[in-house]
Amino acid sequence: MLFLPGRDCNLLLLPLETKSEIISYLKPGDVLKLSSTCHVMREILFSTVFHRIVIRPNIDDEVMKRARTCKTRNSLYRILNQDGYIPENILPYARHCVIPLWRTLCSPLQDHAVDALLGAYSNSFLRLNLESLILFCVPLTPSLLSNMRELSHLKSLALQSCEFGHVSVTNVRNVVMALKLEKLEITKASWWGASNKDQNGIIEALFSITGNLVELKHDDHKLAKALASTPIVPPLQVLHIRYKEFKDAVNFICRIPTLVTLSIDEHYRSGLSTFLEHLTDPDLTISLSSFPRLRQLTCPPKFVSALVGSHNLSRLCFFTDGFDVYRLRTSTDVQPVLSQMLSGSDAWFRLDRYRNIQELHIPLTFAFGITAYSSGAGLRQLKKLTIDVYPMITADLISDREWLNSNLARFSTTFAIPSLRHLRFINLPFTRRNLNVNIPVNDLIETYQSHFVRLERFSFWLRERVFWEFKRDLPDGTWASWDSEEGENQESKF
Repeated sequence: MLFLPGRDCNLLLLPLETKSEIISYLKPGDVLKLSSTCHVMREILFSTVFHRIVIRPNIDDEVMKRARTCKTRNSLYRILNQDGYIPENILPYARHCVIPLWRTLCSPLQDHAVDALLGAYSNSFLRLNLESLILFCVPLTPSLLSNMRELSHLKSLALQSCEFGHVSVTNVRNVVMALKLEKLEITKASWWGASNKDQNGIIEALFSITGNLVELKHDDHKLAKALASTPIVPPLQVLHIRYKEFKDAVNFICRIPTLVTLSIDEHYRSGLSTFLEHLTDPDLTISLSSFPRLRQLTCPPKFVSALVGSHNLSRLCFFTDGFDVYRLRTSTDVQPVLSQMLSGSDAWFRLDRYRNIQELHIPLTFAFGITAYSSGAGLRQLKKLTIDVYPMITADLISDREWLNSNLARFSTTFAIPSLRHLRFINLPFTRRNLNVNIPVNDLIETYQSHFVRLERFSFWLRERVFWEFKRDLPDGTWASWDSEEGENQESKF
């Protein structure tokens, strides 16, 4: 029991997040001591501390020496712990597992040695009731996949930067058929060592489980093409897709009316020519009215030309990250194209088009192009607004202070609405030194407050990885500032 003023509280009934916060104040030795007091305390501590486990490659020099020289898998496997490397007493409590960073350790080893090591380390799977598994930078091997077949309760599987060149189509198909997944992530896969035939076969095997998925994240263009051509329509609620051919992405997306969250990215970012490509084909549009449950949408700015119809979005993000803006000598070639995209869209230049959105992320050019018409309902629910200053560069600025004052005044005529609480500028081309000299912190706060009187927080992010965060202390109206350049927030009040 946890005794609180006026009442008792059973720790077992607390949410996991609350228990984790309480136990985080304990040292590892204290956790072990308390766990031995009674079975109830042991249950509380172990079910919280070991709810999520990480299996790291912790192999001594002698084993690595044997791994480098062994001739067969079994000659190495015999000297390993064949019961697995997770302590017996925490096996019943683990629900989430991460296996990270085996690729570097295994890179000098032959395939049979890698298979023996990962097989031994994953033998504990047979006695785990895992709900989610993340493999990060791991070479997939036959023994590892064979052990994964025993995870009968597994609902979520993420394969991040994993190698498929060590396994066969049969290995992958067997594990896929054994699992009943609801969430699948395959990103940055390495196919080195796999033939085209094996790669196509593995993609086909992975594709066979998509019919039951509610969440899918992938960046493989072959999988995207297979999904676009199949008659199977998965009941997806969350989809993160990186496409190589726009047509494949649209054909797949438009057949999934159950989507709640959709994130679209380009498979290859080949520079400004791709970034500024107009999506003008009338047959390749995304009718938002066909997605009555869609609440969150993330996509490149050029998709503004492809989005048509009414929507129920609460979050909309037109992101520009990932492009090398420093090679631009001027932004004049970019801003007019972005303006044309917006003006040629399905009325995304009107403020009332965003009326139900609570969080909006748009390029600077879009922010200047959106107009509040008197006949429109305007924004009533917007709480967070992010302005991405790309592609503006330092050469475009007359002075830091003049730029800030003039542009905040322009934004305030459109976006200074009662509901707005957080305003954020990102990718600012200022330097930290010039910003400190030209715009003192007190002036920065005063400028924001003069245009956005109801703000509770604003952010000022520079391209040189300096992040200024300001938050208002509501009781006394002062502002607290965090400068995260040093890695830790340094707080001061104004």
